[in-house]
Parts: sequence; structure tokens; C-alpha cells
Amino acid sequence: MAGNPGTGKTVFGGQFLYRGAVDHKERGVYVSFAESRGRLLHNLSRHLEVDLGKLAEEGAIKVLDLQAVKEEGVSTVLEMIVEETRALNAKRLVVDSLTAMAQAFKEPVELRIILQMLFSRLIEKMGCTALLIVEVPTGRRELGLGMEEFVADGVMILRKRVIPRLDGRLVRELEVSKMRGTELQQPLYLFTLHKGFKVLPPFKVKPVDEKRRFQAMPDTDTHFSTGSGDLDEVINGGYPKGSLALYEIDDDISQLEWELLLCPALANFMSQGRGGTILPAGGIDADIAARAVMNLYGFTQEEVDSLLRVQEPQTGTSPDRPYRSLLEGLDAEKDIAQLMRTMGEVKEETGKPAIYYISLDTAETLWGEEATRRIGSLATIKVKKEHDVVIKLTHPALKKINEKFVNLADLHLKMVKEHGAILLYGEKPRTGLYVMEMDTSQGYLLPKLTPII
Repeated sequence: MAGNPGTGKTVFGGQFLYRGAVDHKERGVYVSFAESRGRLLHNLSRHLEVDLGKLAEEGAIKVLDLQAVKEEGVSTVLEMIVEETRALNAKRLVVDSLTAMAQAFKEPVELRIILQMLFSRLIEKMGCTALLIVEVPTGRRELGLGMEEFVADGVMILRKRVIPRLDGRLVRELEVSKMRGTELQQPLYLFTLHKGFKVLPPFKVKPVDEKRRFQAMPDTDTHFSTGSGDLDEVINGGYPKGSLALYEIDDDISQLEWELLLCPALANFMSQGRGGTILPAGGIDADIAARAVMNLYGFTQEEVDSLLRVQEPQTGTSPDRPYRSLLEGLDAEKDIAQLMRTMGEVKEETGKPAIYYISLDTAETLWGEEATRRIGSLATIKVKKEHDVVIKLTHPALKKINEKFVNLADLHLKMVKEHGAILLYGEKPRTGLYVMEMDTSQGYLLPKLTPII
């Protein structure tokens, strides 16, 4: 395990031993050349949010503090590691770090001999898995002395870097450059040190085992809940009442992926008898939207008919449905009037606050840039006056339109992909990076947001 300072090598090592002890009843030894036993246990317990000291007292984990004996020579140190590992019958060993161990001795050390000795005496004879940490100075890419990666069965490299397209935000990357006997499906992953070391895999769709009706999330005096506790926390309490939220969606984010983040707000409104109006993105019509609300969040046909309105261009073949509101798609002024009228009707029928979704891409396709700006402005004025909320979806290609609404928006969030994982971050308010996963534990779809720290 190699990496620059501060990339999470020690946290990974501590979690490797903790999970072995707790999940698999495997004892482990942690060899530290840099930190004292007490300091190491304290710091790792804080990072992992567990009590490693208790496991050490129970004999499940042993920390060897070799700061004081690092001048005694190769054979003494190696014998101590081997004997302590054998005495504990440990199945996991962490050496932190191999770099410090090599530099501690007065005479040059042939690392290949050391590694082969460890492997033959511990791995082959005792069935012990060894994690050897290698320190890489900032600015260097070479791993240790250059031979470790040829002897080891696996090589993992931790990095942290700033990505310009994410407005200077930092990401953490795990590169699996070698894992003998294992088929590597992809070499690079994101990870976080939030509550320990967690690899953040590419976005994956999960099945809902037992479907349930959406359960309403409470609002506050000043904010509407987004329907997701995680998203509420990210944007400081939810959508401010009377606000415009602008979501800028990268081109490689799929419809299902952005809907996972945005649709719980609609479900939260409908679950409280409030209405919603949608000018959907391309590929979504009124029937698709209605079925999604019923199938994914447990609403009835009657609820959809009374609370949902979906705007779509008239085709001549669209069957009449209460939730469908037809637009001519020819005369921008007539369509804008119809859209605003429908927004007002939903609120009048319920007597409660409403939520509105507008795809700026759809509006631009139907009516052009100038009309899109106008309808966006009218909708923003309406929600601010009536204390509702409007969510506008856009993508980076609509630069001129985006410039106008970025300034008007109370919230501006972006969604992008990196190594297959979905990243969410806020420009207004400015937030850190979050990886979005699908959570189906409640019986319906919710976004799970994990910060990269």
C-alpha cells in the first residue's frame, strides 16, 4: 500500500485489522515505526469511530511499537515481528512503514531479502496476509526503492489530487495496479476517509426488495425538505421556501441517476397532499412520469391524477389524462401562458405550496433561448412571491441560459462522473464533494450521499 503523506495509508491498515478481528475473528499485528502504541490506537479509534483499545486489551489486535528498537539491526526486528505474529496466531499483519523500517538501519538493506523472508515465514507457513505500507514523498511517483512492487502479490496506490473541472475540489483515488490471481475490472476508484476507509464504486442500480409507500420528511419553518435526509444536510436544511434550485447535469449522467436525486422532493410534496408541475427532460412524457411516481414511491392513480401535472407537446395521439397538460409547441407565448396557468391551477386545487420542475433543455428546444429565459424568469418570480419552489434542470452546453439563472438561483448544484462514480457538489452554497449511491433500504429509491474527506 503506497501513497503520499495524508492519503489514508495508516487508516487503511487499521481498518484492515479491525475488520479482520470483528468480521472474521482473525487476530492481527500492527507494527509501527512512526507512532507510539497509545497514539496509534487513539488516532485510529477516532478515524474509524471504533474502540481499538478494547480489541487490543482482548488480544484480538497487538501493536508493536518499534520506535525504540529500530537501531538494533535487521535480524532482531524481523525476528520480533515473526515471533509476535506466531505467538498471537495472527492472520493479518500491517508494517507501517516498510520505508521507515528500511531507513532505520545503519547499513543498507536489501529489501528483496526482507520481503522474501517475511513471505516465506509468515505468508506461506502461517497463512498470514501482510500489508506493507510504503511512503511516497510528495511530488514523486516511484514506489519506495523500486523493488517492492515486483515481490508483492498486490500493489495499491493511494492519491489525493485537485481536479480543475470540479472547481479546485480534492478527490481521493485508489489505484489497484497489481493483484495476483485476480481479474481487475477497473484500475481506479474513488475513496473517502469519512468514518474510516471506504471505496466508492461506480454507480450501481439496486433492486427494491419490498416496495413501500414514500414516508414524508418534515419541513421546517424556512425550508422544504428535499425528501432526502442526506441532501437536506448537504444544502443546509433543504430548499428555502420561495426559492430557485438550479441543477447542472453533466452529459454522462443518465436520466435514472439524476432522477434519483431530484424526484424524492416531488414525492415528499405529494405525500403531504401538495401538487407538482413538470416540464420534463427529453425522453420523458406524462405517462412515463406518472408510472414512475406510482411504481417507485407507492402513490395511487387517484393521487397522481389530482396532484401531478406534466406538460408535453401535443402530438394528436396523446390520450386524455388528468395529469397531462398539452402544449402546442409552436407559439411560445401561448405555451408559456399555458404553463403558467397550469402551475397556478395545481396550487389552487390543493390550497397548499407546490413544487415545479422545468427542463431548460426542453424549453430551449421548444421555444428557443429568449423564450426559455422568459419562462424561467416568470416561474422564478411566481415561486418567490408565493413561497413555493422551482427546480430547473440544465446541462453545461446551455451556457448563455445558465449564466442568467446562476445569478437568480438560490441553490446551484452540479452532478458529474469520475471513475464511474456520481459526484455531487454545490456552487451555491459551496460544498465539498459527495458521491451518490442508490439506497433502497426504505422500500423506495433515495440518494445516499457520502462526503469525500
